[in-house]
Amino acid sequence: MERRFSPLEERMKAYRAIKGLVDAGWTGPQSELVSTLVSEGIRIPSRATLRRWVAGDTSPFTNVLQLDASRSDSLSFYLGGWLGDGWGDTSDGGARMRLKVRSQSFAGEFAAATNSLLSRRRPYRVWTTEDDGGRWYNVKVTSVELYGLATQPFDLLKQSIRSPARFLRGFFTAEGCPVTSLAARNGPKALSRLVRL
Repeated sequence: MERRFSPLEERMKAYRAIKGLVDAGWTGPQSELVSTLVSEGIRIPSRATLRRWVAGDTSPFTNVLQLDASRSDSLSFYLGGWLGDGWGDTSDGGARMRLKVRSQSFAGEFAAATNSLLSRRRPYRVWTTEDDGGRWYNVKVTSVELYGLATQPFDLLKQSIRSPARFLRGFFTAEGCPVTSLAARNGPKALSRLVRL
């Protein structure tokens, strides 16, 4: 059976409500805590997750990589590369961003920028696939926060582009037709807005 994940915003809302009750001295049974949350319209996690949150053992961010948006060069390059030739996948409620390109060095630079942004213990790596068209270099990134940032409308996204030169380098180095990709996602006037970064 396919596993479904609650959106991060929903988990954070539940976590804040639980933490508020616990910090205020909640000592009742878990069933009463569940009833209180449900009566307030809050979607609760599994009972095991609820127990861990009440005990302070975990939080919604325990296994979620934190985005360091202050790394402007890396973020600008990442956004350019992903917008030029990446795509997203949220089929099971998670958030994955994928890049599939012909250039090994570009894929490596894209992975390095991502590692810098998310400070992973195990760095994202480049892996290869082959089909009738030849060899491809792939990077798969999992980050709810980065996905939410990168999939904003371009007029909002450009506020996160602090280094236009790095953004444009990533954008125009990407394989495929970045102009078509940008227009498809953000409308036919997107390229003219890009030039005015």
